[in-house]
Amino acid sequence: MRSFEGVWPALVTPANEEGEINEDCLNALTDHLVDKRVDGLYVGGSTGEGLSQSVGQRMKLTELTMGAVRERVPVIVHVGAVALPDARHLARHAADLGAAGISSILPPDYESEESLWRYYAGIAAAAPATPLLAYILNDDRGTLRLMQRLQGLPQVAGAKYTGPDMYEFRHMVELGGERDWSMFTGMDEMCVYGVLAGAAGNIGSTLNFMPGVYREIRRLVAAGDAAGAASLQERANAVTTILHRYGYMGAQVVALDLLGFDAGGPRLPNLPLNDDMAVSLRDELRASEFFQLCAL
Repeated sequence: MRSFEGVWPALVTPANEEGEINEDCLNALTDHLVDKRVDGLYVGGSTGEGLSQSVGQRMKLTELTMGAVRERVPVIVHVGAVALPDARHLARHAADLGAAGISSILPPDYESEESLWRYYAGIAAAAPATPLLAYILNDDRGTLRLMQRLQGLPQVAGAKYTGPDMYEFRHMVELGGERDWSMFTGMDEMCVYGVLAGAAGNIGSTLNFMPGVYREIRRLVAAGDAAGAASLQERANAVTTILHRYGYMGAQVVALDLLGFDAGGPRLPNLPLNDDMAVSLRDELRASEFFQLCAL
């Protein structure tokens, strides 16, 4: 069983010149993605730079996003923080606003399985009626064992797995059994392989501008055309490679600007592109299949 599935952009948090949330851009981007038939939004994660914002800013982001969505699609709110009281506060806040789910990165400095289990148990207790998904980001702390143990918490409904190890990912998919269980892939470049491994859906950054690509990949696999899905994946990866070459977090706002969304600049520790780099990136994207893929 799956509570969550399909194509979920890891929503960018647009910023104004003062570094605060650009509400107009957030509303416009949300409307655009809903019109593109995304299945949900993942808010305040790595792409949304949640960990680079204060607790107050993150609460405002959740409030603004929920208001912009207007219950048209479900929202999962990333509540992760190094300080458990902050994560619990954010979890309660998201649950009170009606978020469909909450999620948390495996926080740094929690080196033992026991400390990670207590962390997630603390979040689950703060929002006992809201599904909780772990967020595994290229982690080597024995995450399969951790996911097995987290199944002891009834609120845990799966994970966002951002990593290339589809063997490990498949084992996590199989943990679900008859349980309400959703395993998302979080590495856009690996979407097709995640679908073949049984992913319920994918949550990713490039879905902010080309979500239709990933919906079509899922459709092609379901129709038995894995080769067609892999070909489309490679076309999308060519665009993603360009963005990574310039530094992804600075590049994504330039990409959004080409689509008419003034998302501002990234927050520290991420850095914006200088003017020459931004011009060069725009030229490369225009020469690529960027606009064709965004139109899907």
